[in-house]
Amino acid sequence: MYFVLVLFFIGLSCRQAVTESEKNSREKGFFYPKLKCHLALSPKQLEQDFTILITTLEQAHPGIYRVTSKKEIDRYVNSVRKEIKTGKTYLEFLRLLAPLFTKIGCINTQWSHSPAFIQFRNNSVPMFPLKLEIKQEKFYVKANLSGLAEPAPGSEILEINNEKVTDYLKKNYELLPVEGNMHEIQQQWLAAYFAQHHSNFWEQCDTFRLKLKSATNQVFMVNLPALLKKDMKDIPVSGGNRYPGSINETIFTINFGNKRFNGNEKLFNAFVDSCFNEFQKKQPENMLIDLGDSNLENVFFALKLYSYFDDRPIHIEEEEYRDVSNIKYDQFVKQFPAVDPYAINRRTMAMNKSFAFSGNLYVCVSAWNQDAAGLFCALLGLRKNTFFIGQECNAPYGINTYPLLLELPNSGITVRIPTVQLTVSKKLKTELGGIKTSCSFDEFYNYLTIKQNIKIKEQ
Repeated sequence: MYFVLVLFFIGLSCRQAVTESEKNSREKGFFYPKLKCHLALSPKQLEQDFTILITTLEQAHPGIYRVTSKKEIDRYVNSVRKEIKTGKTYLEFLRLLAPLFTKIGCINTQWSHSPAFIQFRNNSVPMFPLKLEIKQEKFYVKANLSGLAEPAPGSEILEINNEKVTDYLKKNYELLPVEGNMHEIQQQWLAAYFAQHHSNFWEQCDTFRLKLKSATNQVFMVNLPALLKKDMKDIPVSGGNRYPGSINETIFTINFGNKRFNGNEKLFNAFVDSCFNEFQKKQPENMLIDLGDSNLENVFFALKLYSYFDDRPIHIEEEEYRDVSNIKYDQFVKQFPAVDPYAINRRTMAMNKSFAFSGNLYVCVSAWNQDAAGLFCALLGLRKNTFFIGQECNAPYGINTYPLLLELPNSGITVRIPTVQLTVSKKLKTELGGIKTSCSFDEFYNYLTIKQNIKIKEQ
């Protein structure tokens, strides 16, 4: 009995020591949960990877200090340099890099896992077996991939392993990709990649204890086994157009939700031209464009589409191109940006039409409408009679685009770094919020179908 008690107190003291260590590391801004990983990196390897990353970001990125000051980013960079003087695992290194990307605050500046880690995780790390939807900072089950009956789709998740989802969400804002300070983009990102994100940064447990609330407001608990990716039941989740067809006879609707053009400019132009030819036949006073989750694929696709809403020359106030021909660590660049040989403003002169729609335009947007779709929305933000519906999206000043792809030699982490900044309004460049919406998708749908008494305000 005495021996058992000794073991108990030793175990308790170890647990307290670990907790104290975790507390100290959290206070310093660094926290490394013990996670299974495929690779350990030496201080020399970490320093090389980090130096290549920081140098290339500084040389290639045209807006690295738009959101966070150089002084603050330099302070964080220096703290990371101190931290990597001791060896780290791959995931510990990633835990240091992720907040840097969040501080830069550019959704088109992103990291991606090495193929070696993805293979390791798929084969060795059981993960969260649910697809999620996050709405108004609440977590809902979108699909259950475990093969079990509960939790059913539509159930609200209140706690994950005894942690309230509101607390979980807040602590992840420093790790998730973001544009400016738009938390809605981060929520959509977390919902789409929750299983991977959770196992990257927080825990790789065998069972998830969930507190849930059913559609009938019944609160219940479920112990859900974590599963390897290969063991998850593949359940397709419907997506695509939110408003199929013409849902209101007075509004002409163009849907991009399921459209894929694969970079084919002729195919895109033919689709857009046919839509507007049909529009001119019907002559409605209102138009709806549903972008779905599309990024419109190409800057010139966005400009072509916008040309139908402005009969003046399309004008980008500022085009900043970074010269990537002399990148110091070019041997680690896997893909250089395909920058168009013509300046944006010169090429778009040919896009202006004799016809330009000036009536009420309703644009259904989601947090995923970035890059080219973001440029389209930023231009429309300067137009009268334009109403954005749905989720806050993109920075209103313009976009960073034309990325290069950098591969860090030791960790294998790849980083996408934009090299061109297109600014449609210099005065909006300091705005860190996104393009504001007039109402939600559901409110707008009800407004169109049953004429609910809501007021849609022009931004």
